[in-house]
Amino acid sequence: MDETRALRSNIFDRLENIINRLPEPFTLLIVLAALTALLSLPLAGVSLSFSTVDPVTGQEVAKTVAIENILTAPYFANLLVEFPKLLVGFPPIALTLVVMMGISVAEHSGFLSSVIRGLMRRVPKFAVISVVSFLAINGDVFGDAAMFVLMPLAATLFFQMGLNPWLGIILVFVGNTAGFSASLVINQTDTVLSGITASVLPPEVAEAANISPIMNWYFNAFSALTATAAMVLVTYFLVPSKLAPNKVGELEIAPEIVEETPSEHGNEGRGLIAAGIFTVLYLAAILAMLLPEGGALRGEGGQIVPKSPFMGGIVVLISLYFALSGIVFGWFTGRMKSLGQAADWMKNGISSMSFFLVVSAAAVVFLKFFNDSHIGEYIGSYGVVMLQGIQASPGVAIFLFLLLVSVSNLFIISGSVLWVMYAPIFVPLMLALGYTPAATQMIYRIGDAPLNAVCPVNPFLILVIGLLNKWRPKGTEPVKVGTPLVLAMPYALAILAVLVIQLVFWVLWDLPPGPGATLMVR
Repeated sequence: MDETRALRSNIFDRLENIINRLPEPFTLLIVLAALTALLSLPLAGVSLSFSTVDPVTGQEVAKTVAIENILTAPYFANLLVEFPKLLVGFPPIALTLVVMMGISVAEHSGFLSSVIRGLMRRVPKFAVISVVSFLAINGDVFGDAAMFVLMPLAATLFFQMGLNPWLGIILVFVGNTAGFSASLVINQTDTVLSGITASVLPPEVAEAANISPIMNWYFNAFSALTATAAMVLVTYFLVPSKLAPNKVGELEIAPEIVEETPSEHGNEGRGLIAAGIFTVLYLAAILAMLLPEGGALRGEGGQIVPKSPFMGGIVVLISLYFALSGIVFGWFTGRMKSLGQAADWMKNGISSMSFFLVVSAAAVVFLKFFNDSHIGEYIGSYGVVMLQGIQASPGVAIFLFLLLVSVSNLFIISGSVLWVMYAPIFVPLMLALGYTPAATQMIYRIGDAPLNAVCPVNPFLILVIGLLNKWRPKGTEPVKVGTPLVLAMPYALAILAVLVIQLVFWVLWDLPPGPGATLMVR
C-alpha cells in the first residue's frame, strides 16, 4: 500500500512539475492573449457552415461560424477605452472583494475560529470532508457565491480542525465546477438550460416533450450523492500527497493567516450568544423581505428563481452577515474596540488577494480576445460538423457527444454558451435517434461539468491559486497553474467516471431523468 501511494505521488509530482514549467499565471494569460490575437490574423475568414435549427422558427437553417481578425488598430483603440470597464466588471473581482471583506472581519475578530472549535468537538473529520464536498456540489443554487464564500471558509475550517487547508480549497473548487450539474435542488442552471432546449424546437414539439427546469432532477439529485461519494473516496485513497487530509501537522502556515482566539476566554461564550441572537434576527429580516408575495427581495411577478434581488444580491447578503456577526462577536468579547478595527481587518483581507487582482487583469484581456475572435466557437463547431458527418448508432452518438462536450470545456468554460451552440444541433439529432430532449440535455450536463476543474482558462483558477498561496507553507515556492490542475485532476476524472457509469445504469434500466420526463420517445 505504501509503495502504491509513493508511486502515485511520484506520478502526480512529475505531472505537476511538467505543467509548472509553463509561465506563472499572469505571463501565461498574456502569452495566450497575444497568440490568440496573432492567430486571428492569418485565420481571419476561415469558416465552417453546417445545418442547425433556428430557435425562433424551429426551421432548419444554415449557420456559419467564422474567425475574425482582432489584430487591428481600431480594435485595440477601443480596448484602451473599454479596459477599465471590463476589469471592474469582471465578475470574480467584484465578488471576491465583497466576500473577502466580510469574511476577514469574521476571521480576525475570532468569530470563525470560535464557531469552528465548537464544530470540532461535535463533528468528526470524515463528516466535515463529506459535508464540504456535498455543499460545494450543491452550491450552484447560490450561483458564484458558493465558490467565493465556501472556498476561504473551508480553508479556515480545515486548518482549525487539524486538516490540510489546501484540501478544503480544492474540494470546494472541484465540487462547484466538476460537480456543477449535480444538485439536490432545482437551480438557475436548470432554468437556463431547459429554456435553451425548448427554444430550439417548434412550440408544439417542446410542449409535447414536457420540457421544464425539473426534467433532469432525478438524475441530478442522485448525481449529487454519487459525486460526493467519489470525492470522499478520492480524498482517502487517490489524493495527491500535497492534499493528504492529516498533513497539516507538517505545515508551517504563516501566523497572520489564522488569528488567535480572544484572550478573554470567559467572554467568548457571551460573544457567541450575541452573534447567535444576531443570526436569528438577520435571517428573520431576510425572510420578512422574501416570503411575502410582494417582498422587497422578490423579482418581477413575485419570482425568486432565477432572477430576483435575493438571487442577485446573495453574495452581498452572505458577506454582510459575516462582517456584522464578526463585529457583534468582537464587540461583546472585547476584541474589537472601535469600528476602525473592522476597517483594518477588511483591508487585510483585500490585500491578501492582491495576486488574484493582478492576474485578473490578464484574464480579462485573454477572455475578450478569445471570445471576440470566435476561435473557441470555431473549435466547438468543428466538432459538431465531424459528428454530423458520422452515421453512428445511438450508443456511439452518446459517447461521441460526451467526448465532444468534455473536450470543448477546455476552450469554452460557460455551460450555457456551449449549450446555445450545441442544443440546436444535438436536440433534433438525438430526437431522430429516439432520445427525448430531456435525455439529450442530461447527457450534455454529464459531459459539461467534470473537466471544468482542469480547464486552464477557468476564471476561478485565479482565485484558487491566490488562496493556495495564502495558505502556502513557509519556505515553499509560490503556487503556479500546474498545482491546482493536478490536484483537481483525480477528483474531476472520478466524478466523470461515476456520472458515466450512472448514465449507463439509467439507460439500461430506462429510468426517467426527471418528473414527467422519459429517456426514449414513447
